[in-house]
Amino acid sequence: MKKLISMFCILFLLISCIKDADLDLPPAEINYVLNGILHPDSLVSVYISKSNYLEDTTDYPIITNAKVIFYENETQIGQVEYSQTGNYTIDYKPKENQKYSVKATFDDGHILFAEDKIPSKLDLNYYFPSCNRDSGRDFGLRIIGNTDNSFVWSYFYSFSISRKFVMTDSGEINIEYLSERIEPSPESRDIRLDDFNASFDNTSGYFDYYKYIRISSFESNTTNNFIFGLSFGSCSSDSLILKDSEKLLAIVMNTSIHYDRYLKSSLQHYLLNEQQDTPNPFSEPVRIYSNVEGGLGIFAAYNSTQVSIR
Repeated sequence: MKKLISMFCILFLLISCIKDADLDLPPAEINYVLNGILHPDSLVSVYISKSNYLEDTTDYPIITNAKVIFYENETQIGQVEYSQTGNYTIDYKPKENQKYSVKATFDDGHILFAEDKIPSKLDLNYYFPSCNRDSGRDFGLRIIGNTDNSFVWSYFYSFSISRKFVMTDSGEINIEYLSERIEPSPESRDIRLDDFNASFDNTSGYFDYYKYIRISSFESNTTNNFIFGLSFGSCSSDSLILKDSEKLLAIVMNTSIHYDRYLKSSLQHYLLNEQQDTPNPFSEPVRIYSNVEGGLGIFAAYNSTQVSIR
């Protein structure tokens, strides 16, 4: 009986401590947003909009009256006005190891500014070591190149092409080619890989990576030379187990510091808030990285190398 009374008293105290509180929060700030990713194979371009209030679920307002100037190593390479697509684009592709900046001016006098440098392109090849799952690899990537002040990311996707025979109304037979893209999840035991987006499999002893692999350290010599092993759940002495119609592509990105921070923070935000149907309410919020002075957004650069694996 005494225990019951004690529990009732504790419960009463806990309930009585609940009180509604009015929080005096500062008003939300609306910012200009500039986004643009630089790559040597793409035209220099940015997309400019404005942020929304938290309760506003409409599309972000597109800015149509900005004056945008692009620079290469402090020299102006183009000035552009708004186009109907919402992008501000010039007919110019950025070059490796050159610095680019953008300045956007608005009718209200507000100015946005951001800059970044295109990293060098890396050399990439692959090999198949002896088939041994206990070694932590059945496939290896070798990355060679200059990674000073840059970070390296890698991702993979496989695609298959199949044929479908279709008979037309006139009785003719046409061939349709269907393509299916799949993003396999690589596994690795290499401790030099960043495991922020990986889960550990106690059974296999591997880290399973989601979408990307971020390489957090390189072995330094005359040139940076990084070799790491991966597995895709198969083991073959001469090739990955792929059907004749399948291809596996490996893409390695040499990213600037700005793009590295943006990629990592964006992926962390996705894993915490959007990947699961019910986000973890106790997880710490992740602020997506921004390098735009005077506003929000990202203006960052990367270079990439792709190799087809059979």
